[in-house]
Amino acid sequence: MTLLMYCGHHKCATRWLVDILSDACRLADLEFFEAHNAGMFGRDLATFLAQRPVGLLAYTNARHEFIDPIDDYRGFHVIRDPRDLLVSAYFSHLHSHPTDGWSALEQHRQRLKDGSEEEGLNLELDFIEDVFSALARWNYQRPQMLELKMEDLVRDSYEGLIEVFLHLGLVDPEEVSLAEELQRIAARAKAAVEPPRTTPTPTRRLQRVELLHVIHSHRFSKKAGGRHVGQEDSRSHYRRGEAGDWRNHFTPSLAARFNERYGKLLLDLGYERDEGWLRTIGTA
Repeated sequence: MTLLMYCGHHKCATRWLVDILSDACRLADLEFFEAHNAGMFGRDLATFLAQRPVGLLAYTNARHEFIDPIDDYRGFHVIRDPRDLLVSAYFSHLHSHPTDGWSALEQHRQRLKDGSEEEGLNLELDFIEDVFSALARWNYQRPQMLELKMEDLVRDSYEGLIEVFLHLGLVDPEEVSLAEELQRIAARAKAAVEPPRTTPTPTRRLQRVELLHVIHSHRFSKKAGGRHVGQEDSRSHYRRGEAGDWRNHFTPSLAARFNERYGKLLLDLGYERDEGWLRTIGTA
């Protein structure tokens, strides 16, 4: 069976997407596995997958060198404006990200607490260097991989995620009425309480109403305790949910340092056409 795959990066809506994918796989009777570091698959993803029946892999700190040896897969990859990624990582590492088993983050968090916001953002620029490296080295021309920007995906999550699930082959492409979809769901619910069959249940496609329900159950306002996009809680994992927030935190000196190291990455990823964005710092 063709492996289905989600590839993401730290602070690129990974938790939101993992929660949605996990729920969807449960409905589709599909084996789900999340890996957030290479140690979870012995630093040999191809061998790990050959030995374990994974239907959908969520690789949330994706590195190209572990993906390259895999041939038979279909997936999607989500990136984010590196400037927003930096700001989001700073607040997450300062307040909300778990430190269990991550001693480096415990030490980093203390340094962030001891400094100003600008000092912390500069420290963060070094701390998450591997994330920027992974974005820069990624192969964006894989025909099996749907390339998406987080900003587009969260702007219209229903439309965007239907596209994702159609690409993965996990949602029924057939347009049917709501009543018919509800009848199909009721029939499957009835079948689920019957005695188990001796033959394996094949992976099934979801109906769109099921997928929409899953997406709705993980909407930002619910994750954020009732806040809406743009309403900030700096201590929450779901802090703000709004693209372009970097403009509220970048100083001219931070922007210059960021541009020196990752200005080309902004251009390569299509977030800027030139260095004109530097002249907008502090003008809002």
